[in-house]
Amino acid sequence: MSASNPYRPPQAPLELPTTTNVNVPTGVAWRVILTVSMIGLFVGLASRSVRPMFAGIHYEMIAATFLQILVVIAVVVVFRRRQLRDGTINVNLAIAAVWGAFFVGWALRDGRIWDDLLGMTAVFWLGSAIFGSLSMYSMYLVRTKFKSGA
Repeated sequence: MSASNPYRPPQAPLELPTTTNVNVPTGVAWRVILTVSMIGLFVGLASRSVRPMFAGIHYEMIAATFLQILVVIAVVVVFRRRQLRDGTINVNLAIAAVWGAFFVGWALRDGRIWDDLLGMTAVFWLGSAIFGSLSMYSMYLVRTKFKSGA
């Protein structure tokens, strides 16, 4: 009767697979993602902190956006040079981290969520994500074309 009991525990211990097919960022990728998110947070905090010093044209936001774009370019270069597995996913995670941290830093310093900043950040994040993805895809095309000898 115990053989037909569906609630009886198994006789042998369960064996779980030691490898998975899930592609997660490697240690280097996580370090890059954490580094750029800290840079984005610092740039957001600094940008909002110096905002009262500028009247009219907000040069601090222009400088902050320029710095963020430089960070995005650096992220793409790092992942292209290292040729890390799943580079496009890692690049897009890092780009989302840098722009998200920038927004969080700015909003923390301001004490509120500003709709204009949210819109601006979303537009630059989307543009950066497209740039990063196309850049990684172009590298993939170049590598496969040279390997095939065509």
